[in-house]
Amino acid sequence: MKAISIQNINKYFYDPVEFQVLKDISFDVKKGEFVSIVGKSGSGKSTLLYLLSTMDTKYNGNIAINGTQVTGLSQNELAKFRNCLLYTSPSPRD
Repeated sequence: MKAISIQNINKYFYDPVEFQVLKDISFDVKKGEFVSIVGKSGSGKSTLLYLLSTMDTKYNGNIAINGTQVTGLSQNELAKFRNCLLYTSPSPRD
């Protein structure tokens, strides 16, 4: 099962001028896989992580997390998704 699926992500910044920070990014991360994102300063690592956090929705392409297509969801739907994704049930302490 794919934990994360990123397809054809393009992201632009527009201030002070148009700049493409992510260009045609595509990859899948399977459940249980470990991934590192490496690159030089300014290469878009933090921008990509911000997109994956669903806090930034201004991009072209598709992002799916745990089988849920998050691209195109409303802000309210994204908030509910983040709450469900991040919720862990309390476990008894030893």
